[in-house]
Amino acid sequence: MTYEQKADFVVWGHIFYIFIVIISLPFLFLISWWYKVALVLTTSTFLSWIILRGYCWITKLENKFRKKHNPSSAYTEGFIQHYLTNTFRVSFPSFIFVVILDSYIFLLFFIALKQAL
Repeated sequence: MTYEQKADFVVWGHIFYIFIVIISLPFLFLISWWYKVALVLTTSTFLSWIILRGYCWITKLENKFRKKHNPSSAYTEGFIQHYLTNTFRVSFPSFIFVVILDSYIFLLFFIALKQAL
């Protein structure tokens, strides 16, 4: 498996992770035990942001593989911002992405925590 293939594999895993996070909010109201999944997802996201100072470990892993394949293919912005800009030509300031993402993760965390208690 080449480094490019590894990076692409990580991208698909990251997309799956984001998809699960997105559907977690409605699932909290539909599936009684889903709060456990949501707490694991949000806690791991928070810890990643704290430990890596605002960066995601999955993005770091993808960029590690991209740099080994082709150093110019790595990117510095966040995963969602990078792929929205490059795939759909949607461009927003980084601040907008941070506010939306952090707000959603905090909302998900506190609703899941409330259900746990």
